Amino acid sequence: MSALAALKKILPAADPYGEIDRMNTPSALVLSTVMLCVIVAGIALVSVATSPFAGLGPVSRASASILPHVMHTGSIARLDESDAGFRLEAFPGHAVATRSEATMTGLRSFVLTGEEEFLTGWQKSVDRLRADVSRLRQSSSGWSDGEKLRKLSDLERHLQILLEEQERVAALTTSGNRYPGVRLYSEDIRPRLMEAQARCASLIDVLLARPGGGPAGAVDALAKMRLALKNVSQDMADFVVQGSSISSDAMTAAVVELEVSATSLGEQLHGMQPEDAEAARALLDAVSSLAAPMDNVVALRGVAQWDFARFTFDEKVIPRYHEFVAVLRHLS
Repeated sequence: MSALAALKKILPAADPYGEIDRMNTPSALVLSTVMLCVIVAGIALVSVATSPFAGLGPVSRASASILPHVMHTGSIARLDESDAGFRLEAFPGHAVATRSEATMTGLRSFVLTGEEEFLTGWQKSVDRLRADVSRLRQSSSGWSDGEKLRKLSDLERHLQILLEEQERVAALTTSGNRYPGVRLYSEDIRPRLMEAQARCASLIDVLLARPGGGPAGAVDALAKMRLALKNVSQDMADFVVQGSSISSDAMTAAVVELEVSATSLGEQLHGMQPEDAEAARALLDAVSSLAAPMDNVVALRGVAQWDFARFTFDEKVIPRYHEFVAVLRHLS
């Protein structure tokens, strides 16, 4: 698929705080209402404190804005009393269940924001989870159920797999490989565009220095190519950052203009001096080499692998977490 075809297919075209009124002396009814509210609030606080997400509230202003996304973990299996026959409070591995979910929430927060504090929080949760499983292992010396001991060993194996996948995601989040499309653009496409622009500008200068300003057709094709390369360069940079949210019209037009100018220049080679024709062929090769990598970036931008850290979290970490939870339930 050409760069043009790929592009056409993928790209879519008041003050909050008021004055506090002075309170009159409360009546008995008001006092009763206040006391009832305090009791309800206390019950709610106890409920929150015992939930698997206790202590995972936002630790910064920035995290507060993404907390709804963090809390909604999609297919992550929540360990709570809504699971039939499974009560955390009565389960000796309650701490393990709570901490394992804390590692998932912390890592997801880090993937979403890239903030160092979430990485630190995730690392602390991992250390505590390892310690919790270690304590569970120590307590197993008093168990008389052999099958339960086998399940504990299975749990430890699944924990190791889960944490290895989490560590991979944490490493990807801050590495140059998180966005392979960005790396391809930065290391391959952008240098090729710069090379093509430099060759085009140089050849225009050479032809204009010839008697009579050089072949009119060749100069015209090169002028159009120079503008098209400039536009493609800017539009591709925008596309890498914004993806399909940008309009396809301008970028498609620039690619079409680039292809037309390349065809026109190729038709003018026979009328150019040998050294000029050789420079023009090198320019055409540089322009032609842009098609495949541009196609690859356009294709990557439309799939989940564009953000490889998040893709790996969804495809690798969450399934390992499900497996870990399934084994953990057998210890109840």
